[in-house]
Amino acid sequence: MTKWKRDREDRFAAIGDTLRQRYVGNIVDEAETADLSIPRTFKAYKRYLHKERISHTIDAHTIENVQDYIGRLRHMASADRDLVRAIVEKGIALGGRRDTEYGINVHPDDLKTIHVDNRPLSDYRIGKLGKTLDRNNLGGIDVDGEPQLQISAPDEDLGWSTLKDFLEERGKTLRELICDLRFKLLD
Repeated sequence: MTKWKRDREDRFAAIGDTLRQRYVGNIVDEAETADLSIPRTFKAYKRYLHKERISHTIDAHTIENVQDYIGRLRHMASADRDLVRAIVEKGIALGGRRDTEYGINVHPDDLKTIHVDNRPLSDYRIGKLGKTLDRNNLGGIDVDGEPQLQISAPDEDLGWSTLKDFLEERGKTLRELICDLRFKLLD
């Protein structure tokens, strides 16, 4: 009986070690595995701006700002980045004063048509995203007066609506830029 008990304990210990190794092997930090593609010259984007007769001041400082923006954006969960993309697209679709060179400003009530997991976006989720944006220095919620969810643009020369138009002209989407972090598309 003692031998049988020892044999079973050894077997369960081996199974426990195997499970622990598998669990530890499955832990992955999305921020470390994100396929970052950092733009170096903005050559294609500059050509687009010239073609559209849009003035710009893209220089080395712009490149630094975008690299910093990508670094902050990659630390957000992919689900949050996808929600940011949906909100940016909603803000562009709503038009008006919501889209500036500094980012998108949208009233939380205007976001109720966005669905997450087949349910309308909740105030709780909007508040949680606002805190995440604020923590990563990518925007936040301004509750003074009328509440506004603000999502910063990568740089004042890279406004969201201009970026969207540029990407669509090339057959790409904001999803590739925001969710997949493929900012190299701007080169």
